[in-house]
Amino acid sequence: MLLTKISTLSCLIPLLLSIVFWRTVSGSNKWLIAHLCVCALLEITCYIFSFYHITNVYLYAIYTPVEFYLLARAIGATNKTVNLNWTVLPFTLVIALLSAAEFFRLTGFKTMNSLSTAFEFLVLVGFALHTFHRIMVEQTDKYLFSSPRFWLAAGVLLYTCGSLFSFLARYYFFAKGYVDPKEFLIIHSLLNISFQIILTQTVLCYHKATRYGLS
Repeated sequence: MLLTKISTLSCLIPLLLSIVFWRTVSGSNKWLIAHLCVCALLEITCYIFSFYHITNVYLYAIYTPVEFYLLARAIGATNKTVNLNWTVLPFTLVIALLSAAEFFRLTGFKTMNSLSTAFEFLVLVGFALHTFHRIMVEQTDKYLFSSPRFWLAAGVLLYTCGSLFSFLARYYFFAKGYVDPKEFLIIHSLLNISFQIILTQTVLCYHKATRYGLS
């Protein structure tokens, strides 16, 4: 499917842009760049595995806690007045345990990473909403649409809320014995493309904020 291929390749856009603006972006949020690197590596690996008909289920079992850790630290790096980093590791351990339990079939779910992914997204929603709260309380972002933390929180909130609904609905159809509808793959692809576009804007804002002092 063309849309799926576009979704797979879309993660390269913010990554390549962060490499081009490495000097200005890396010092601002190294965790965001780490997430972009891991995301690109996963997408490329899954594409290769799919081409050679190799199962990639265990990759997502590993990726789920890693994705949470990197995104949570990236969001935490934007909140200077309230330290969220102390909560990241405990949540990561819980997600890793849930992901491992699902991988070894201890939960009995028919779909991979249903519970761990749902929990991951719920916590990330909380992180994103907290960031919006800090933006409103602190009012230090002179130009809101030039603020990296605004775009990062907006992207995470859009992706997690949309994906959470999609994952839960998909699990419901699996539990009822229905065939997995292609519509869910389309929804996920559109959400991922939107997320990568917003991350591209985030990288640009980091570059402008560092080079021109805009925030």
